[in-house]
Amino acid sequence: MTEWDEEVAELGLHFFRSIGLRGVAYVEFKRDERDGSLKLIECNHRFGASIELLRAAGIDLPLLTYERLVGRRVKRVDVYREGVRLWHPVDDARAFLAYRRRGSLSFSGWLRSLIHALHVPVFRWDDPKPSLVELWLMLTLLPQKVPHEASHDQEQASRQR
Repeated sequence: MTEWDEEVAELGLHFFRSIGLRGVAYVEFKRDERDGSLKLIECNHRFGASIELLRAAGIDLPLLTYERLVGRRVKRVDVYREGVRLWHPVDDARAFLAYRRRGSLSFSGWLRSLIHALHVPVFRWDDPKPSLVELWLMLTLLPQKVPHEASHDQEQASRQR
């Protein structure tokens, strides 16, 4: 979700300056529930999936990067839409099923987590096919059970015979 957090911004900038980063990168932190501190969980020196979150919030980072590369003056970005949420329906459905199996998330709790404006990164009204393919895959592959490790080992052993 897009929101400004001064602590995250300062820590990310400190990290980038410490390693001498040049160019585009992003860091992701998670707050440790035990002590409230931020923990670095990911750093990417490339455009990743989160670039779509920035685009949905009104920041065209690839364009800004291009303009800088070709020597154009790039204006500082101070305004963007806060509260934009990126939603990956297939991954979210899989996570819900795993949490439900463990008893840590009810169906109604999951539905409540979806009561926000959500941006689906692969869906476009003018090109719905990628989303329809992903939906089809979710409906056909998600319910399938992964074979147990023991049966997988037995299958491998019988192939080697």
